[in-house]
Amino acid sequence: MATRPCWQWSGEVTGWLASPVTSSRCTSPGCGGGCTSVLYVATNKPVQLRFRTLRLYAGEYVELHDGATASDRLIGRFTSSHRPSRVIHIAGNEIFVAFRSRVVLRVNVAFNFTFQPKGMSDVIVFVPDDL
Repeated sequence: MATRPCWQWSGEVTGWLASPVTSSRCTSPGCGGGCTSVLYVATNKPVQLRFRTLRLYAGEYVELHDGATASDRLIGRFTSSHRPSRVIHIAGNEIFVAFRSRVVLRVNVAFNFTFQPKGMSDVIVFVPDDL
């Protein structure tokens, strides 16, 4: 499955990360696509995430791992029917994010979330809904 970086993000200590609008340019039946990113938060504290948007089609998912690779501890695989909790706590300050999709052309953001060091009150960050 071909993937590319999800590098639509902002911030070093607090900020947001979002899926690309066009998740895949695959045109053959059954072809999958998506993106992966490693988010490094410049803090020595654990990190918390808050999903602001999660608009997934059937067969799509967002996967979060506590670390810099897909082999690190799985935090969760979220789909249209398996939604994340309001706040997700990450033990470290690196998060591996994988987004998988079979959508050929997406006209809106599939997911976006804010991140911040654990213990900070909810940071209000402008998160574009449709990039």
